[in-house]
Amino acid sequence: MGIKQPMVIFLSITMVVLACFYPDEPAYARASQSKSKSAKSSKKHTVTVYSGKNKRTVSVAGSHSRGKGKRGRRRPVIATPKTRYAYPLTMFMWSAPHFDHTPLDDALKQKIRYAFLAGTAEKFPARSLVRAELVQHYPLRGGIFYRREAVKYVVVHSTETGIPMDGKRVIDSWSSVGRRHAGAQYVVDRDGMIYQSVDPDLATVHVNIFKTLPGINNDNSIGIEMVHTGSQTYTPEQKASVIRLVSYLQDRYKVSDENVITHRYAQQGDHTDPVAFDWDRFLKDKAGFRRQAIVAKMNDMVDEAGKWWNQNIPGAPIYQHLEKMLPIPTSKEIHKPTVVTPPLLPPVSASSLRGPIEEDPELLNKEGEIIEQCATGMDADGSGASGKPTMQNVPPAPNQQSPASQQAPTPGHALFSMP
Repeated sequence: MGIKQPMVIFLSITMVVLACFYPDEPAYARASQSKSKSAKSSKKHTVTVYSGKNKRTVSVAGSHSRGKGKRGRRRPVIATPKTRYAYPLTMFMWSAPHFDHTPLDDALKQKIRYAFLAGTAEKFPARSLVRAELVQHYPLRGGIFYRREAVKYVVVHSTETGIPMDGKRVIDSWSSVGRRHAGAQYVVDRDGMIYQSVDPDLATVHVNIFKTLPGINNDNSIGIEMVHTGSQTYTPEQKASVIRLVSYLQDRYKVSDENVITHRYAQQGDHTDPVAFDWDRFLKDKAGFRRQAIVAKMNDMVDEAGKWWNQNIPGAPIYQHLEKMLPIPTSKEIHKPTVVTPPLLPPVSASSLRGPIEEDPELLNKEGEIIEQCATGMDADGSGASGKPTMQNVPPAPNQQSPASQQAPTPGHALFSMP
């Protein structure tokens, strides 16, 4: 019992000593690890610092492993490009100015409808087409601003929404973005319905001015979007509506045929719309429609001239012969060359060239009296209660028959040789 107790104490002290000097990890491993950590932490490099003309070298310690990958490579820093905006946010309006949407009376509505379908509606503003129920107004929210230039271009687009959408959903997709977004003034649906999102007197962002050709921007152009996506074909109703709308905008804003362009022409290499659209065929059809519109305008001019004639020329049924005298050419005859023949003059006798014509004093006195009567509005006998000059007492000129003995003039003579 006395021997065992000193042995236990000795063994305990020995285990404590061994635990202090010989841990579980080998000493050489712990030493090498501590050495590598100290080497890493004490890694230094020199940096040259310039202060005016003085130069000194500074030793900088510490590792630069931040931002490195698994193999010690630096991770590339990708700089996010800052979005460039062509127009400030405060330039845009949330909604366009309000205008009267009440329908017009049936007579005026029918007149505007006929003029638009015939291509002669340029005198009516765009809001009149809405009130005549030719164009449906579906307002755009945001993306609207006032023009700073006159309209010079008409740009034709296609929506290419990826999934089939109607015109209203296309406009709603624009309006859901915010105050500054893309949009166009008109959207033509597949059934031929024309939606006006903004009055063409106002501007929208339908082209990227950083990528367009010089001179083409949103201030001087009107955008027309045709509803189309994927492999859809453009319907005949849609094409006819686009032709009438483009022709109306051309006449209304004095846009030349050369300035009716596509989006792919305005932004070359950046856009391809209108996709799968026969542009050459469209231009030919539009030119034919505009030629027919010229004929319709000439017929309207003849009708207006007849109305004015019947209202201002008393007792003149002569206008009924106007169409016989001035036939309206067809669209094929408009481009034919016109041959103008000079009028045939009566022959001049040699006796009239011998000397000055002798003036008759009596005839001169009569002419002076007639001029004075016409100026004062009095007849030869002093009566002139009507206050208008009259030609009843005018004597016939020499070698001329009296009015009573003259034959009835032909319609052409009465029209172009009035007394």
